[in-house]
Amino acid sequence: MRPMRRIQQCSELGNFQTTVYIPLQFFLNYCEEIFTIPREYILERIKITDQVLEDMDENSSVRKVFLTQAENDPWSATKVRNHNRTYYLKDAFHCEDLKACNKNNKPSIQKLKRDIYWEVQKLQVKN
Repeated sequence: MRPMRRIQQCSELGNFQTTVYIPLQFFLNYCEEIFTIPREYILERIKITDQVLEDMDENSSVRKVFLTQAENDPWSATKVRNHNRTYYLKDAFHCEDLKACNKNNKPSIQKLKRDIYWEVQKLQVKN
């Protein structure tokens, strides 16, 4: 991971991809030792990020946001699950939906891009 992304995780986002093998403790130690960011500060950032994601799950008034969740995305643990504009991509990987559209896209990605295109068109007419 790029150093700038890691420092942003430690100092701003508090969003870490943890597993059984790489627990939160690893990242807390890393941020503290490498960037001298206090553990308490990082834990507070984690709470804030968790709350933001939870608020998006519960707030249907967030209208101009489209969320995509790739089925095989290692970051899926941090996803917003219940938002009414979350698109789930079967057999897709992290950031695969962000690439330019082409004929080689998986069917789920082609459908996603068509759906979002029409959703954006509807929003533009309403506003």
